[in-house]
Formats: sequence, structure tokens, C-alpha cells
Amino acid sequence: MATVPRVIDERNMWGIVGLTISVVGLFTLGILSPLGLAASIAGMSRRPRGMALAGVVLGLVGTVLLIVYTLPRVIPPAVREVGFGARANRAIADRASQDTWLLMRGVADQLDAARPTNGDAPSQAAGDAAMLGRQDSWINVIRYARPDDKTFEVHSAGPDRTFGTEDDIVITRTR
Repeated sequence: MATVPRVIDERNMWGIVGLTISVVGLFTLGILSPLGLAASIAGMSRRPRGMALAGVVLGLVGTVLLIVYTLPRVIPPAVREVGFGARANRAIADRASQDTWLLMRGVADQLDAARPTNGDAPSQAAGDAAMLGRQDSWINVIRYARPDDKTFEVHSAGPDRTFGTEDDIVITRTR
């Protein structure tokens, strides 16, 4: 009776898959690299380990590329700030303050254009009418004030929502 030679399978499918995904991960700026890294680590428990080891190395390189290069460019800055305490609150407040200032500047420009020919500031009634329905980024009303005949001010209470504090946003126009 003839003996049949026994074939030994010398392939490590997890290692092959991990290496393949890790290489593709490098071409996708690291997006697929963590998946390739995980598959390669699974392949390290089987023999032969050569492709699995290469997949682990390339998967690590791609994952570092993902964390250091790709994610900071893909995730918007405001989203990155969420969850980091005071730093996040400051970034959000800065953006809200900027949005409020831009809104108030637009209103002040309109009021400046509506000045009477003698250069006086718009009346309190005209200023109040211009502020009607306008709110800052913190859902506070925006106020109009006329300290003298030639000057007017547009006020936001700011992030603390209290008028007359240091975080108020005030635009003053004088002629």
C-alpha cells in the first residue's frame, strides 16, 4: 500500500489579512490601520508569524499616522474641544462671543446708517425697535443705549448673562 504524503498548511490567514489591511491602511492615511493591527495581533498566535509581525509593525505605523496626522485634520476644532473642561468652555465661549459681536456690529452699522442728517444718534425708540427680537449667542436680549446725543451703544450681557459685568460685549458708535 502506498502512503499518501501529508500536506502541511503553512499559511497564517490572520497574518495575511492583517498585513493586507495594514498596507491598505497606510494608503488611507491610517483609517484602516487599527483594524489591520487587530487582525495582525490575532495572527501572531499562529505559525508562521512573519506576515503577522509585518502587519503589526505597519498597523502601528498607520495607527500613529491616523492619530497624529489624519484625525486632527478631519475632526473640527470645536468637536475636539468638547470634554476638556475649561478649555472647551473657553473655545465655545470665544466662538459665541465672536458670533454675537458680528451680529451686534451689523446692527450698529444699520443704526449708524440711519442717523439723522445732523449726526445725532438714533432715538431711544428707534434703537429699541432695531433691537426687537434680536438675541445674542446666549439667548439674551441685545440692548440699545444712547448715553448722549451723538453716541449710541449696543450691549450684550455676555456668557454670564448679567448686564454690567466685565464679560459684557459693548459696541459704541460716536459721531
